[in-house]
Amino acid sequence: MAQLVVYGTRQFAAAVTTIGTNAFAPGDSIVCFEGSAAAAYCESSSAGNARVLANITGDANLDARVTIADVTAIQRCLAELEVFADYQTLLADVTHDGAVRVDDASMIQALLAEFITAFPAR
Repeated sequence: MAQLVVYGTRQFAAAVTTIGTNAFAPGDSIVCFEGSAAAAYCESSSAGNARVLANITGDANLDARVTIADVTAIQRCLAELEVFADYQTLLADVTHDGAVRVDDASMIQALLAEFITAFPAR
Protein backbone atom coordinates (compact mmCIF):
# COMPACT_ATOMS: atom_id res chain seq x y z
CA MET A 1 0.00 0.00 0.00
CA ALA A 2 1.59 3.28 -1.11
CA GLN A 3 1.12 6.61 0.54
CA LEU A 4 0.77 9.38 -2.00
CA VAL A 5 1.12 12.91 -0.76
CA VAL A 6 -0.73 15.68 -2.57
CA TYR A 7 -0.24 19.18 -1.27
CA GLY A 8 -3.26 21.31 -1.96
CA THR A 9 -2.78 24.47 -0.01
CA ARG A 10 -4.52 27.66 -1.08
CA GLN A 11 -1.13 28.81 -2.33
CA PHE A 12 -1.04 26.03 -4.94
CA ALA A 13 -4.78 25.57 -5.53
CA ALA A 14 -4.61 26.97 -9.06
CA ALA A 15 -1.87 24.52 -10.07
CA VAL A 16 -4.00 21.39 -9.62
CA THR A 17 -7.70 21.82 -10.27
CA THR A 18 -8.81 18.25 -10.98
CA ILE A 19 -7.64 14.73 -10.24
CA GLY A 20 -8.59 11.81 -12.50
CA THR A 21 -10.72 9.02 -11.08
CA ASN A 22 -7.95 6.48 -11.69
CA ALA A 23 -5.13 8.59 -10.28
CA PHE A 24 -4.78 6.44 -7.16
CA ALA A 25 -4.77 2.70 -6.53
CA PRO A 26 -7.01 1.07 -3.93
CA GLY A 27 -5.56 1.55 -0.47
CA ASP A 28 -3.46 4.58 -1.39
CA SER A 29 -3.68 7.52 0.97
CA ILE A 30 -3.79 11.21 0.19
CA VAL A 31 -2.54 13.79 2.65
CA CYS A 32 -4.14 17.10 1.82
CA PHE A 33 -5.56 20.33 3.11
CA GLU A 34 -9.22 21.33 3.20
CA GLY A 35 -10.36 23.22 0.13
CA SER A 36 -7.81 21.56 -2.16
CA ALA A 37 -8.45 19.53 -5.31
CA ALA A 38 -7.13 16.50 -3.39
CA ALA A 39 -9.71 16.99 -0.64
CA ALA A 40 -12.46 17.42 -3.24
CA TYR A 41 -11.31 14.17 -4.86
CA CYS A 42 -11.47 12.36 -1.52
CA GLU A 43 -14.94 13.71 -0.78
CA SER A 44 -16.36 12.85 -4.20
CA SER A 45 -14.60 9.53 -4.80
CA SER A 46 -17.24 6.82 -5.07
CA ALA A 47 -14.54 4.16 -5.34
CA GLY A 48 -13.51 4.74 -1.75
CA ASN A 49 -9.85 4.47 -2.70
CA ALA A 50 -8.74 7.71 -1.09
CA ARG A 51 -8.93 9.24 2.33
CA VAL A 52 -7.67 12.35 4.06
CA LEU A 53 -5.07 11.42 6.67
CA ALA A 54 -4.28 14.83 8.09
CA ASN A 55 -5.27 18.38 7.38
CA ILE A 56 -5.15 20.24 10.68
CA THR A 57 -2.58 23.01 10.90
CA GLY A 58 -0.56 22.46 14.07
CA ASP A 59 -1.19 18.69 14.16
CA ALA A 60 2.48 17.72 14.09
CA ASN A 61 1.94 14.22 15.50
CA LEU A 62 -0.95 13.45 13.10
CA ASP A 63 -3.54 12.48 15.72
CA ALA A 64 -6.22 14.78 14.20
CA ARG A 65 -6.10 17.37 16.99
CA VAL A 66 -3.82 20.10 18.26
CA THR A 67 -2.51 19.41 21.77
CA ILE A 68 0.65 19.73 23.82
CA ALA A 69 1.72 16.43 22.24
CA ASP A 70 2.24 18.36 18.98
CA VAL A 71 4.61 20.73 20.79
CA THR A 72 6.51 17.70 22.08
CA ALA A 73 6.68 16.24 18.56
CA ILE A 74 8.14 19.52 17.25
CA GLN A 75 10.68 19.61 20.08
CA ARG A 76 11.69 16.02 19.30
CA CYS A 77 12.08 16.95 15.63
CA LEU A 78 14.22 19.97 16.49
CA ALA A 79 16.38 17.79 18.77
CA GLU A 80 16.74 15.33 15.85
CA LEU A 81 15.05 12.55 17.85
CA GLU A 82 12.26 12.34 15.27
CA VAL A 83 12.16 12.99 11.53
CA PHE A 84 9.06 14.60 10.06
CA ALA A 85 7.62 13.60 6.72
CA ASP A 86 7.10 16.50 4.30
CA TYR A 87 3.40 16.76 5.13
CA GLN A 88 4.15 16.80 8.88
CA THR A 89 6.47 19.74 8.28
CA LEU A 90 3.66 21.57 6.47
CA LEU A 91 1.26 20.94 9.34
CA ALA A 92 3.80 21.80 12.05
CA ASP A 93 4.89 25.04 10.33
CA VAL A 94 2.15 27.18 11.87
CA THR A 95 4.13 30.39 11.27
CA HIS A 96 4.28 29.56 7.54
CA ASP A 97 7.95 30.48 7.18
CA GLY A 98 8.83 27.25 5.38
CA ALA A 99 10.52 25.44 8.26
CA VAL A 100 9.73 23.92 11.63
CA ARG A 101 11.27 26.06 14.36
CA VAL A 102 10.82 26.70 18.05
CA ASP A 103 8.50 29.59 17.05
CA ASP A 104 6.01 27.01 15.78
CA ALA A 105 6.00 25.16 19.09
CA SER A 106 5.61 28.47 20.94
CA MET A 107 2.67 29.50 18.75
CA ILE A 108 0.91 26.18 19.38
CA GLN A 109 1.43 26.71 23.11
CA ALA A 110 -0.02 30.22 22.79
CA LEU A 111 -3.08 28.79 21.05
CA LEU A 112 -3.54 26.12 23.71
CA ALA A 113 -3.18 28.72 26.46
CA GLU A 114 -5.73 30.90 24.61
CA PHE A 115 -3.31 33.81 24.19
CA ILE A 116 -4.20 33.66 20.48
CA THR A 117 -7.37 32.37 18.84
CA ALA A 118 -5.95 31.13 15.52
CA PHE A 119 -2.75 30.60 13.60
CA PRO A 120 -1.81 33.12 10.89
CA ALA A 121 -3.53 32.49 7.55
CA ARG A 122 -1.54 30.69 4.86
